[in-house]
Amino acid sequence: MQPCTPHLILAEYRFTFTARDPLTLPLFSDPLRRSVFGLALHQQSCIAPNADCADCMLCHQCDFAFFIKGPRPPEAEIMRKVGTVPLPHIFHSDQCGAASISPGGQFSHGLVLAGAACKRLPAVIRAMEKSGRLGFGSDRAKAELLQVAQVLPGGQRLIWDQQGEVQDSIMEQALVPPAPAALRLHFLTPYLPSDKSFRPETLEISRLLMAVIRRVSLLQYFYMGCPLEADFRALKDCAAQSEVMNIALRSHTTTWWSARQGREVELRGFLGTVDFAPRDPELFWPFLWLGQWLHIGKQASKGFGRYQVLSWGDG
Repeated sequence: MQPCTPHLILAEYRFTFTARDPLTLPLFSDPLRRSVFGLALHQQSCIAPNADCADCMLCHQCDFAFFIKGPRPPEAEIMRKVGTVPLPHIFHSDQCGAASISPGGQFSHGLVLAGAACKRLPAVIRAMEKSGRLGFGSDRAKAELLQVAQVLPGGQRLIWDQQGEVQDSIMEQALVPPAPAALRLHFLTPYLPSDKSFRPETLEISRLLMAVIRRVSLLQYFYMGCPLEADFRALKDCAAQSEVMNIALRSHTTTWWSARQGREVELRGFLGTVDFAPRDPELFWPFLWLGQWLHIGKQASKGFGRYQVLSWGDG
């Protein structure tokens, strides 16, 4: 079977803030950041705040619906039995530990946008500015957005600051390094399986591999406008022949403050590593590589299910 090349273009950004109030960030803070971002988008975009997005005539033009609700385009030829599609943004911050930030201190949000979502970057920047004014956490700690930079292989490129206009993003296909023979997936943020009865010892690596491929495929279709040309049945058969070497996942319960609900939300996921050897690494490697920025599992847009892929034995 010949390897399939995905054509999903991603852009990664860093939004740098200055804290105006004392700010405490929890162990995994992207859900908190995304919660305020969603509230800010809703306030700046929605013309009918008490209506259901699905009933709004502007559902497919609205930035809030596009980023937070994911309405299925009426002309789409797939996922016809559902009303929503995967969201085109993923909170992807470097900070994964608890932190206390004093007034005047700086912190940043990391955000990945897929394909056409990058065209709405000005709306994202306005929402990020507004999220700082709304404040983070139960104490509504205020912050000011200083600048936005695009993260590139050679460093960062300034996209926006308080004195300038939004610059165009660089949209290029990511270079994928050669595939190793044996892999380790290291989950950096809690992985939330869709199966509520999931137990680490029963993990099926084929299901995880196909979940990554499906995520890439759907994002490419809805935000790049082209389907993934792949033999999914053959990929599934090959994935089933992958060998799991070691599973070292542990349960982790995380909480964050929901700006929309005005209360703490608790979710249980899994951290740790999975070591395995795909039957044909070249088939799965491009998807696993992209998946590091897309995350996998439930609530991926909020920062959950972030993993790092390593060659077995790298750590």
